[in-house]
Amino acid sequence: DNRIMLPYIHQILATCYANQKNNIEAVAHFADGFRIAEEDQDQRAICHLNLGQARFEMSRGETEKARDMLVLGASIAKRQNMPLLRKHLAQALAEVFEELGQFKASVDQHKLAWRLQREGRAG
Repeated sequence: DNRIMLPYIHQILATCYANQKNNIEAVAHFADGFRIAEEDQDQRAICHLNLGQARFEMSRGETEKARDMLVLGASIAKRQNMPLLRKHLAQALAEVFEELGQFKASVDQHKLAWRLQREGRAG
């Protein structure tokens, strides 16, 4: 039973429903994706889901919730040595911090993303 793609499929479905403004289905698919990723201890999928749902939360004006999800994802990505995900999470965090008026934190996240990019580890 190979479930490795299921969390990502749920994230894609959630994003599709979010784009159609069907927030109930979007939230349900994010939850299903997280459930499967957590059962399988798939840290990469958890990071991707945090990034995807954080973008969804930003679109709904839930900036603090988005920040919390991105911070969690960034912590996992750093601990698991996933520089590409760290870069994407840092870019998203920069946007969130800017939206929250936390400009120094925003600049710090931009610098982190740029550093990861420069190091060539982030593609």
